[in-house]
Amino acid sequence: MKPTIFDTLSACVEKSGKFLMEDAPWENKDFYAAWLSQACYYICHSTRLLALTAANIPPNDNSMHYRFLKHCAEEKGHENLPVMDMKAVGRDIANFPEFAVTQAFYQTQYYQIEHIHPHAFFGYILFLESLACDYGPKLSEKIEKIHGPKAISFLKVHSDADIEHVRDALERVAKLPMEQQMMVQENIKMTAELYWQLCQQALEVGNNMGKIKKAA
Repeated sequence: MKPTIFDTLSACVEKSGKFLMEDAPWENKDFYAAWLSQACYYICHSTRLLALTAANIPPNDNSMHYRFLKHCAEEKGHENLPVMDMKAVGRDIANFPEFAVTQAFYQTQYYQIEHIHPHAFFGYILFLESLACDYGPKLSEKIEKIHGPKAISFLKVHSDADIEHVRDALERVAKLPMEQQMMVQENIKMTAELYWQLCQQALEVGNNMGKIKKAA
């Protein structure tokens, strides 16, 4: 029996969640800043991707069209949150360039929307927002104990805001034709794999910056 969308989503979110909760060295400010910086780079595209999805929904489906427009409005300005958190731990985004894998992370979504199906974008939404819902509250609490309340605005906002988005997305995906549900499922897997690579590179950057500082 093939895994359902929910099975795939749960497995992908659990893998990344385990890394974030158990393996990520949040006490390392350079790792945390590297991770936040990449979040800023891909979040800059959230409103654009949502607007593009809305624009590609056919005129006979206003419910879905307005859903993405509403979500787009709710994401306005969120790219500023990681930058604020970086400043709270004494780091500047100018010192953390965008990874190639981060570019791949969001650039593939433009292709999904325009060349696969606009509904395929639900895969990206479901992975990121389920991760925020399932692990954001505990992760916020963990990082707040290390770096203080001013360093967790990005996590805190998405932990609270994404619950309704996930519920709505799951309900809508369940009503899609099976072919489109499979597109969503494939995008969940691709998104999760690229996110995993992004986290691993943030880990490498954080460790390397620490070594350089110790050597100096």
